[in-house]
Amino acid sequence: MYKLLFLAAASVWSWAAPAQSVREVADARILSFEESAAPFTASEGSSLSVSGDHYKHGAHALRWQWSRAGARVRIESPVGYLSENPNPRETSVSTFVFWVYAPKALDGKLRFEFRKEGRTCAWFDYGLEFTGWRGAWVAFDRDMQGRPEEGMDELVVTAEGVERGELYFDHLILSSFQDVRHHTADFQAPFINAATTSHWLTLLQSWRNPMPALPAAVGEGERRDMATVERRLRELLLEGRKPMAMKTLRKRFDAYGIAENSDGTLRGKPIWFVRYAETYINLGHPDVGKLFNDNGQTLRKYNDFLFQVAVAHDAAADAAERAELERMYVLLTRHLLDQGFAAGSAQGTLHHLGYSMRNFYTAPVIMRDVLRRAGLEHDVQQAMEWFSGVGEVKLPPAEPGMDIDAFNTSLVGRLASIVMLPDTPVKAAWLEAFSRWVDNGYKVTEGTGPCFKSDGTVFHHRRHYPAYAVDGFSGGAVNAVWLLSKTQFAVSAESHAVLKRALLEMRFYCNLRSFPLALSGRHPDGRGELVPWHYARLAVAGTPDGRGEIDPALAAAYHQMKDTFAQTASKTEQIALCAYLRDGNMKSRTKKIRRLYTGKAKTLCTLLAKALPDHPVRVGENGLQVQIETPMLPDSAPFEQAGLALYIVKEKSGKNIVVVSPSAVPADRLEEAAHAVAAALYKAEEAAKAK
Repeated sequence: MYKLLFLAAASVWSWAAPAQSVREVADARILSFEESAAPFTASEGSSLSVSGDHYKHGAHALRWQWSRAGARVRIESPVGYLSENPNPRETSVSTFVFWVYAPKALDGKLRFEFRKEGRTCAWFDYGLEFTGWRGAWVAFDRDMQGRPEEGMDELVVTAEGVERGELYFDHLILSSFQDVRHHTADFQAPFINAATTSHWLTLLQSWRNPMPALPAAVGEGERRDMATVERRLRELLLEGRKPMAMKTLRKRFDAYGIAENSDGTLRGKPIWFVRYAETYINLGHPDVGKLFNDNGQTLRKYNDFLFQVAVAHDAAADAAERAELERMYVLLTRHLLDQGFAAGSAQGTLHHLGYSMRNFYTAPVIMRDVLRRAGLEHDVQQAMEWFSGVGEVKLPPAEPGMDIDAFNTSLVGRLASIVMLPDTPVKAAWLEAFSRWVDNGYKVTEGTGPCFKSDGTVFHHRRHYPAYAVDGFSGGAVNAVWLLSKTQFAVSAESHAVLKRALLEMRFYCNLRSFPLALSGRHPDGRGELVPWHYARLAVAGTPDGRGEIDPALAAAYHQMKDTFAQTASKTEQIALCAYLRDGNMKSRTKKIRRLYTGKAKTLCTLLAKALPDHPVRVGENGLQVQIETPMLPDSAPFEQAGLALYIVKEKSGKNIVVVSPSAVPADRLEEAAHAVAAALYKAEEAAKAK
């Protein structure tokens, strides 16, 4: 039956509908519904159809509508379950993977039953109190009830407790091997991987933690301190940010293809957390993460774009542009929630979520008023609360210290989720609990565990690791002290002093600014260095005892180092460089860089040839630059703004040859750069004609 779904072989790429402009994995084991409802069949009182209103794979999904209690759909096909992984070195287990969309929340559940010769072997229930997309990885042997058997030949899905409803199914894999460690529980399936202690995957446990005791009321002093923390956080997020050009923002927004259906729901390009690409690895498609990125589908890029829209909205002086940006942001936010990035949703796996979610938490703080007007403030705050795992702070710390990664990836998101709450006793209790959690993170620990030590070192991966320390300081450790300083939520003098000592000791073991190669861990490239603004930011937080508005020792350290750079390489670095050259690494690296730059030049040349059909365009003799013949010399500013070096401009036979270098332009920005060049050239030519 699977052969009915795809004409291509399992390893072939196919193009989805033009509106999506993305490539998908075509694999017969992925149940997609581009042309028919097969292999699903429906019971009496229900119907199946193919719909383009919602989709997770391709441009269509299976719509199931029913109007009778106990309605069901079924698939008669080999499930493919295996009790053991054929590769004994793998930690992956047979897993059922699926996506389901609900236009409206339903007061009921789905029962999934896997049968063999008409007999139910394994089953589980899935809650329906949600809207938008939801996904799950359900391990047969660990997460389901009953006893799965090899040779199962049928899946039956029954709607229980709801007589009438509508759902969409897409991207089902009856059985595939997924890493046993990474399945994640959520509101709909709380039984998945219930025993895990991985901090990325315990969001449901954190969510359920009981709130600390609430104060009777919120006084004026507390309100003032709450406002101070929110104002500082907003300042921090907007510090040094320059808005993107409206043209660029419009182009990127349009690329997501977000549109409203007749029932008020949305459709658009599917957005993926990049770790979901692991779904495909054991199907023989190891590069799906890159595919998501090339398609512009990754969660990280989407959240970064949301933040760019927020920055532009804050800076916009023109009322029409401001309104346009508000509309963009609201639609982008609705689409993200609709894609399943909502409170209580795990989408199969959320392991190592932090890096993809940083701007998921930042943009709402800037756009809070916009979200409130759109009626989205509560839903967004709840999503922030869920994904940040801030529920962890509700419990008193069991032991001193905290992983430096928590400072880097969790701290700002957790604070942002609290800041988004209304000024009630609940918010006050949250902030007190957050302050306690942060304060505990700075506590000195013994042995090789994380992270602050009495001598000023910072441990990660069981060793002193300045690279992680610097990232942790940048991510939240330094900013947290400043954000909460001089309020009732400030960290203790003891914790403040521990961080101060760590920063001052870092100067001691660094060579002016750089930390030694021996302390560089996985990146012994000589580029690791302390960060001057850490000292400035902590200085303005005041002295640890609260008596001084500015910390003089930290201020002095900042002024000493801000303009200081190492002028020589250490003996260790020189020896390492000699070995690097001796072993031929420099030659290999040079070849790699040249391939990268020549590839960019060829791509830019192709794009410019399309954008400038009436101009001769060619790759330069060295293969690294692109030459364009033009009758008029353009302004260099658009080139520079696009990141292109205007390398040579000369006259030849009455024509001007403009030579540009794309080496500094990211690959995903080359098309944008080509359009900028074309616009600049045509503008110069039109201006000449006008004269």
